[in-house]
Amino acid sequence: MRLVDWLDDIDPDFVYKLKNSNVIVAMKRCENGCGTSDIYTWDGKLYASFIEYERRSLDSFDVFDGPYRFKSCFNSKSNNSSVLYNVEYNKTRLASFVDKVKERKSEIKSGYVEKLVTSLTILNIVDNDVNYVSMFANAIYSSSSAEIVYLFRDESKAESVEDVVWMGASPELLFKKYHDSANYEALALAGTMPADSAESWSEKNIEEHNLVINHFKYEEEISSTSKEKSYNTYKVQEVSRTGEVKYGSIKHLATDICFKYEGEPRELIDIIHPTPAVCGFPKANAKIIIKKDHCENDLYAGVLAINEPNGDFFSFVNLRCFKANSFANKSDVAGKYLHFRVGAGIVVDSDAYEEMHEVVSKYKTVRDLFGITDDEALDNCADILKIEKE
Repeated sequence: MRLVDWLDDIDPDFVYKLKNSNVIVAMKRCENGCGTSDIYTWDGKLYASFIEYERRSLDSFDVFDGPYRFKSCFNSKSNNSSVLYNVEYNKTRLASFVDKVKERKSEIKSGYVEKLVTSLTILNIVDNDVNYVSMFANAIYSSSSAEIVYLFRDESKAESVEDVVWMGASPELLFKKYHDSANYEALALAGTMPADSAESWSEKNIEEHNLVINHFKYEEEISSTSKEKSYNTYKVQEVSRTGEVKYGSIKHLATDICFKYEGEPRELIDIIHPTPAVCGFPKANAKIIIKKDHCENDLYAGVLAINEPNGDFFSFVNLRCFKANSFANKSDVAGKYLHFRVGAGIVVDSDAYEEMHEVVSKYKTVRDLFGITDDEALDNCADILKIEKE
């Protein structure tokens, strides 16, 4: 049996594969947060809970007959309605993103925050016959750098929007612990540049990364001194030397952090998340600004919490992801809508156009991973992408 046939047959609500694991886990949704694994929104609200249905070794399936390829609606130069709609949508979003980065820098210069994260949605419309399970298989068999690859069918949206699906292949581990130990491992991941670049990391990237490391130290101080919350003591034990992690065509600065925590792992999510990598610093001030913008994060930059039967607990930040549905904003624009949410960390030395190219690179990386080809959705926005720096 092929992996795609098995998943089509059992039709799970949530399926995932962890890095360095040879097991595919299929789960069913349950109500009232009674599951063993959960999905949280960016601002920490429980969105969905799951119980395990079935798991199988990847070796038990037939040889992968992919990678499967899915053509976007932009594989020609014709001026059909889908092309025109998508190009105008992305032009508007990219231009707004550049303006937002400039606004963020003004807020940073005021001294209220040191860093703010800005994100946007890049839209790609693919043919209606797109197979999400095959897209998931593409990522499973091709991604060695993602900490988790997952597919989530969101039936809670079925009444208003058809076939809402979330998919992702995140490189960011929030934290993990093994069995009943109180020892945890986390990954500080921030700073981005092309994977093939031989240049040294810029001061901007280093500053952005150090803010994430400092966040863990700051949370240690909060959990030890706060009188309003009954958190157990959280104490950092070791911070490794900073290295690099490659993810497709880009790479990030990465630092391992070991700490001890005596409480429940789900309590720890509330302490640590969101980190400056997906929010800003200081966290409280950054969250206020982002919420004022009516941020469209939804499940993007939320948390995937996985509790394995042996007691291992993993939590991941939901990055390199997209939301898919067949809802059309205009009756003459048909197809499956893939909403890729990508973001960048803004500090005082950020350049708006460099940040724009960074988010486009992140989009292309996840697009390629899931097997979408012939994409001119951004190439047709060349007049935006090639704007010279001010």
